[in-house]
Amino acid sequence: RRLARAGGDGGGALRNVKLAKAMLEEAVSRQTDRVWAKETLSFTGLTALVEEDFTDRARDQSDAAEAALRKLDSVVGVGP
Repeated sequence: RRLARAGGDGGGALRNVKLAKAMLEEAVSRQTDRVWAKETLSFTGLTALVEEDFTDRARDQSDAAEAALRKLDSVVGVGP
């Protein structure tokens, strides 16, 4: 926040702070889902963020679906 208030770059620092905050909040949300799904109730499990928490699963699933549709479109005889 102090960096954002210092400014001087036309709001770029503020956008970076907001982006970092949003990314962290999303990771914490995914961590909550992960801990709940795995029923992890250890101190480390509840307080540590792992790489999986920073991965956007919805985007990954969307990319996989798009790739599958492209593959289907390339099949001879299948098309609009």
